[in-house]
Amino acid sequence: MKRETIARLVIFILLLSASFVPYYCGTTRDDTPADVKPKDVVAKDGTGLEDVEITDGGYSVVTVYNVQSGSVAENTLVEIRDVVVTSPTFKSSSKSVDNDSFFVVEKDGGPYSGIYIFFKNNKADVAIGDLVDIRGTYMEYYNNSQIVATEVIKKGTAPLPAPTEVDPAKVKTGAEDSEKYEGCFVRILNVEVTNDAVLGTDGKPHGDFEITGGLIVGKFFPRNYKAKNGDKIDSIIGILNYSFDQMRLQPRDDNDITIGTLSDGGTDISGGDADITTGITIYDIQDVNSAKHPSENSAVKVENVVVTGGQFSASANLYGIFVQEKNGGPYSGILVVYGKTSGLGPFAQGDVLTIEGTYKEYYDMSEISATSITKTGSGESVNPTVVNPASVATGGADAEKYEGVLIKVENVEVIDANPDASAEKDYKEFMVTGNLRVNDKYSYSYTASRKVGDRFDYIIGILDYDFSNFKLNPRSDDDLALSGTVKPDAGQETDTGVADTGSNDTGTTDTGTTTDTGTTDTGSSEKKCAGSLVISQIKTFGIADGGANHPDEFIELYNPLDEGITIDGFKLQYKSATGTEWKDLASFSGMIGPGKFILVASDVAQLGNLTADKTYASSQLGLSASGGNLRIIDGNGKVMDMVAWGSGNSPEGTAAPAPVMGGSIIRKAKSESTSDSMKSGGADEKAGHGVDTDNNVNDS
Repeated sequence: MKRETIARLVIFILLLSASFVPYYCGTTRDDTPADVKPKDVVAKDGTGLEDVEITDGGYSVVTVYNVQSGSVAENTLVEIRDVVVTSPTFKSSSKSVDNDSFFVVEKDGGPYSGIYIFFKNNKADVAIGDLVDIRGTYMEYYNNSQIVATEVIKKGTAPLPAPTEVDPAKVKTGAEDSEKYEGCFVRILNVEVTNDAVLGTDGKPHGDFEITGGLIVGKFFPRNYKAKNGDKIDSIIGILNYSFDQMRLQPRDDNDITIGTLSDGGTDISGGDADITTGITIYDIQDVNSAKHPSENSAVKVENVVVTGGQFSASANLYGIFVQEKNGGPYSGILVVYGKTSGLGPFAQGDVLTIEGTYKEYYDMSEISATSITKTGSGESVNPTVVNPASVATGGADAEKYEGVLIKVENVEVIDANPDASAEKDYKEFMVTGNLRVNDKYSYSYTASRKVGDRFDYIIGILDYDFSNFKLNPRSDDDLALSGTVKPDAGQETDTGVADTGSNDTGTTDTGTTTDTGTTDTGSSEKKCAGSLVISQIKTFGIADGGANHPDEFIELYNPLDEGITIDGFKLQYKSATGTEWKDLASFSGMIGPGKFILVASDVAQLGNLTADKTYASSQLGLSASGGNLRIIDGNGKVMDMVAWGSGNSPEGTAAPAPVMGGSIIRKAKSESTSDSMKSGGADEKAGHGVDTDNNVNDS
């Protein structure tokens, strides 16, 4: 699915100052042309590019979509940002001693989303799931699109998009969709081996085989499976690649090939190297049409499945979790239950498990009643599948397919704030567009403020069947995005002169009182303007990936003075709403100029065309929407500015209100500033953020 450019609304939590006398603080934000970062590429559909950013090295910042859809001329220097590695590294030929190759994909997947990377004269220290930027030259090598890379910048990790299901007959050599999916991460289903010895251009077999529809399955990557005519294959996942005049699907290992039945009755055809895994998957359990669908009450074992919904109380005696196959899609998820006194668990979202138990249908809800659960990993992420809410609502055509699956519905409106009102009950559920019920199996705050007419950009959750209805189960506040999002307004900032000195936890203990701010709040402080570096904007996490990696959150710092501020030894620190220990997020040195900003974000931040000046580990924390505390301290530990929001326990004066989902807290430029004047395009957008009365509720 191609990504479209989405105009994001900027939501700010702003309150009028208690003072009736307007005042203005500090310098305006520095908006000279040299400080304005150019726009990123927005076109992804092959219709032409506008406002392309050109880096200092002469690279055009484009997307894989741009390259593969024909919008970029061959031999162009390109920079592609935030793409995910989909394959192990490999040598493109026996002569490629120092030339590593691999594939990458845009995070949204779909047509034109993947491409081959040739890292010439270099070894690439990357693995599947790494998030990277690529710089190099776009070329067509024997009709195979590739980027000959001069630089591969590893930025962190990211979940792979679900493989796109394709028809093998439509992506084979010369077929209608073959070019669309060249280099892409794809999946084909329910095929048979029709030629187990496809010959290469040298007239010799190299392990390739042909399947239903005429598509060739290649062997770029080592595997033990040796195809035999008549083998039935439930699924093959891999990268579609053009080589030696043929389009080939390249599985990355044996795990990408799910065998149905083997032509010789299931004996080992691996040549003695390894056994073929023919075990049960969640797909088999949930899809009654699968050749390996077990009968009810059968003993089953599923391996390497990911927890998508953490432990909850399923009944008086049972805990429950939701698990899913890593590749997602229809029939990929299921409920797992186990006794509260079984000694199993607890298990958390992202845990990787092997589960043994009994497959059951409990009031028409498929489940595994577990007898053994082994945790084999953690930190795994599964992307939600975007679905039509009407299709998965009770009676919907796809409801059974997505039972137990992590899904996402977009652009929906609350049409019933209490669908059980007629029965004089309130189970904290609500109903959205398409008559889809949203449940509260997990805790989230919107249940207390349900209102007909509220619109959501999206809701993520797990679909289950409960009390005769299919229901969507958000897992936390992060899974619900009320319409409207925010963007950092730090886009004017470059060249802060900030040097990265690392970020470590100081272990500073908060005593519950703060006396070192240099001011005393009396409830009507006379102080009106900031005298040093301030926290100008706080975006709490929660609207892009379920909150797993905090890609939406950021903190912006601002110099409101008309002169530079030396920030040697300064630190930005955070603690939770009720916490006692401050954690270092970033350390600074050098000087920040007048009207300048410093943007601090997680190391997997998705900030459009902006780049954070400082980053912290995405696993370190999340800026909770319901409450938290941030402060700036100087080299001597003196507090220069402090902001608490919601239930935060260390405010200056009174904490600022918690932002709405997808919202932001922003410091005002003037006493009379409003949400309209401070938002993008507003009268005060570039007037700075200098109001500081030492009372958070008045300053924001």
